[in-house]
Amino acid sequence: MFKKLLFHFLVAVIALAVLFISINKVSTPAKAVASIKITPTVTALPSPTGIPEKIAINYSLPYPGVLPDSGLYKLKMIRDRIKIFLTSGNIEKAKLFLLYADKRIAAGKVLIDGNKIELGITTLTKGEKYFEQSLSAALLAKNNKEDLGMLPGNLVNASLKYEEIINELLLKADPGTKPSLQSIADKIKILQQEALNLKN
Repeated sequence: MFKKLLFHFLVAVIALAVLFISINKVSTPAKAVASIKITPTVTALPSPTGIPEKIAINYSLPYPGVLPDSGLYKLKMIRDRIKIFLTSGNIEKAKLFLLYADKRIAAGKVLIDGNKIELGITTLTKGEKYFEQSLSAALLAKNNKEDLGMLPGNLVNASLKYEEIINELLLKADPGTKPSLQSIADKIKILQQEALNLKN
């Protein structure tokens, strides 16, 4: 009994330590999102024939940090939920959810590239869900006549980046994996249209 209590106490202490360290590094969600390199443009790479060969999406995903296959990931999830709880305001929540979506998409790609397919797909799906929450919070802000600033453009660029990553994964996926990835790609496409509608 004592060992169980001690274990739970230590988990709580470590979770709080992780939370306070991350709060010290990133005092607000807005600053966390500001660390993502974003240029709200999509440019075509030139080709000798004059026909664009590939679209370059100028949106960099952040380092995903601790991955879901790590024993420390549960602590990260506790920290993330605490930060969501402490974040007020639709725009700030939209930015925080977007950051979490970016990190999950980046982590999902790393996992699939490392042949952890099932866990990678689950992580990509969580990224898609966070992106949907970000859009919902941004829409609430828009309906409340709040100034969205760069947020709609960032959401569009993020969706384009997600689409690019998932399409790359689809190209090398085995037949058993493709339906799950295609389902995520289809959902991202729908959410992308919602992000475009925010700009109007």
